[in-house]
Amino acid sequence: MNKESTFYMGIGNNPVYLSALGVAPLVVISKSLLTGAFIGAVFVITLMITAVVISSTRSLIPTFTRLIYILILSTTCVTVLSLSSQALFYNLSVSADIYLPLIAMNSLILFYLETEALKNKLQNIFRSALHVSILIMFICLLVGGVSELLSQGGVFLEIEEINSNSASGIKLMPDIFRMSIFNTASGAFIITGCILSLIKYMNKCFLTKKQNPPPVGN
Repeated sequence: MNKESTFYMGIGNNPVYLSALGVAPLVVISKSLLTGAFIGAVFVITLMITAVVISSTRSLIPTFTRLIYILILSTTCVTVLSLSSQALFYNLSVSADIYLPLIAMNSLILFYLETEALKNKLQNIFRSALHVSILIMFICLLVGGVSELLSQGGVFLEIEEINSNSASGIKLMPDIFRMSIFNTASGAFIITGCILSLIKYMNKCFLTKKQNPPPVGN
């Protein structure tokens, strides 16, 4: 195998690279706490359903058709969720725009189904998929909440998208501190980068503390 092939495979299988590609279309529309919760919930439901179904039927899937099977299953699941959201939460589904159907082709979901759901038993996959999907939903919620706070000065300011008769959110900051950049895709990526860096730093501190426990006193 030449160096070019090795380099290409290293990037293609890099979990950091795949995570960045998978999280990007989710956080780009997480401009408020509501939209973050919405897109995160769709991701959770999609990953859980597809992972459980594929893990349950993995022995029946021929090797040469497994990618087609995964794509059909994820596309069907996202389509049903998209149509349901249009009927129940039309304004939220419109705000998601094209990014909602793209969850069916999300690299995190496809990579997880290919590497985990097709190779592990149902009881193991359920816990693993729940852990992964809840973490992604937490990131979407956090990015959406911080974006809304910094750009609009509060949270739940778009609550009328669900119920037009409801009060319009909670103001937490005066308008003078609002920064409109955080209501854009660029702002969402900045916040996501800061959050992922913080998570990585906390994880590094935890591993260092675990590997080097404090000495026990005499």
